Amino acid sequence: MAEEELQLIRLRDDFYRDGFYKALSAFLVLLGAIILLISTSIYLFVSKPLPVRFATGDEFRILPLVPVDQPYLKQPDLIQWSSDVLPSVFTFDFVNYNQQLNTASHYFTANGWKSFLDQLKMYADYNNIVSSKLFINANAAGAPFILNQGLIQGVYGWWIQMPINLGYSSSVKINTVPLVIQALVVRVSTQNNLSGVGIEKIIVLKGGGDQIRINE
Repeated sequence: MAEEELQLIRLRDDFYRDGFYKALSAFLVLLGAIILLISTSIYLFVSKPLPVRFATGDEFRILPLVPVDQPYLKQPDLIQWSSDVLPSVFTFDFVNYNQQLNTASHYFTANGWKSFLDQLKMYADYNNIVSSKLFINANAAGAPFILNQGLIQGVYGWWIQMPINLGYSSSVKINTVPLVIQALVVRVSTQNNLSGVGIEKIIVLKGGGDQIRINE
């Protein structure tokens, strides 16, 4: 009788022992799988490749990146770009000034933006526009033309000149000032700028017509 009870105890111990080992094995396998999953996730997060950007055209065709020491734009396209951009960056009103200023910034390099802000203080100062509730409109007084072009410290650039009429209007008066804009337009990477050009420096001269041909 005692031997049977002892055998039953042994069988029960063996059963629990086997169950414990099986549960332990399953736990270790599950723990290993969790560690592997976490390790894989960390590896994929740390080693994920940087996003690849492609310049695309209107039909979503991938455009090749053109080195900045090459013109990229054909001359008629550059003239058209200048004809559109130069008047637009001098068009402001007291309601939408900040939004218009932000839009204008897309056409400039970092150096060009500083140069533009200096000119803006003289011809389209924010405080004057708001206090006088002005509308400033720049209209082409002639076609832009190229003064000079070539490599500038390894970057292709063009000096563009364009006459404009800068009109100031409010509820009490209207005034028009003839100006000549000279802009150094340089090549920039097409990766973030599909036009491939930006204004590096801008000079505003008082006067009209095409007779002024001074550039720095």
